[in-house]
Amino acid sequence: MSYETQYAAYQQGIEDYLAGLFTAETPYKKLYEAIRYSLLAGGKRIRPVLTLEFARLGGIDWHLALPYGCALELVHNYSLIHDDLPCMDNDDLRRGKPTNHKVYGETLAVLGRTGSGKSTLPSLLMRLYDVPDGMITIDGHNLREIPLAALRRNIACVPQDNFLFSDTLQNNIAFGSDNKSLDAVQEAAKNACIHDNIMEFPKQYQTLVGERGVTISGGQKQRSSIARALMKDAPILLLDDALSAVDTDTERQILDNLRRLRKGRTTIIVAHRISTIQDADHILVLDEGKVEEYGTHEELLNNGKLYASLYRKQQLEKELHEEGGAAHAE
Repeated sequence: MSYETQYAAYQQGIEDYLAGLFTAETPYKKLYEAIRYSLLAGGKRIRPVLTLEFARLGGIDWHLALPYGCALELVHNYSLIHDDLPCMDNDDLRRGKPTNHKVYGETLAVLGRTGSGKSTLPSLLMRLYDVPDGMITIDGHNLREIPLAALRRNIACVPQDNFLFSDTLQNNIAFGSDNKSLDAVQEAAKNACIHDNIMEFPKQYQTLVGERGVTISGGQKQRSSIARALMKDAPILLLDDALSAVDTDTERQILDNLRRLRKGRTTIIVAHRISTIQDADHILVLDEGKVEEYGTHEELLNNGKLYASLYRKQQLEKELHEEGGAAHAE
């Protein structure tokens, strides 16, 4: 058998074996999908090919060596995904396709009652202070070992206590972004659902806001801060109860825009309203500083524990509010 024929046989055997991996229906379906996205993107498969050839030269049926050769290919693919991450090469493309982290970023929601510790997490991630025990990692790197400037450059945070400078709305939204053009600012404002409000002001984007934004409403401050975070376009977006002063219809529109814009990026939403976070990929429920539950909206409802209890309570409050509004209208 010629070298070309043998090589083609190896490659076909490897592709067939890899195609059969990570296909089972499990709770890790999205993880499996992400693995297969990179694993089946092609390549020369040099490592498994060499493994099969060494097996053949040693008098072993090369088909028996497929699991070992493909195991090497899995490790190699992991190294490629790791190299593409923002903390490493920050590549957008791999073999002509968007890199894995650009396609499979996820939204994590953090929910808890007042005093549960949910707002402490953004402060820890931004390293406003460090954990006394244990370790926080991003992409496998200890947070304390990442230079502070690099860490904060890769995170856009909208804190509970939004801060606007005594400056124009355009400059406030563009703060921290390399692109300060009006077109870019307007696009971010539209996605944060604040553009229409700004256009109603006499001076529009040149409107001056007082220190800490005292001349505009709480909801307008929150949406202006979200627009600023979108301008930064960081790999990680932190929203710390950033929609608490926004009505439910506007909240839904902003969340829809975030899902579209943040595809392939990591978004962490800290909230007390379940309506804000129920569509997140993962929901972390905190109680007294500890993780009480973890799962999707449907999984947590089926568990019937704290999350389900909070959901029923909030649904009841919503119904009573709607009934009260209807009675008042009559």
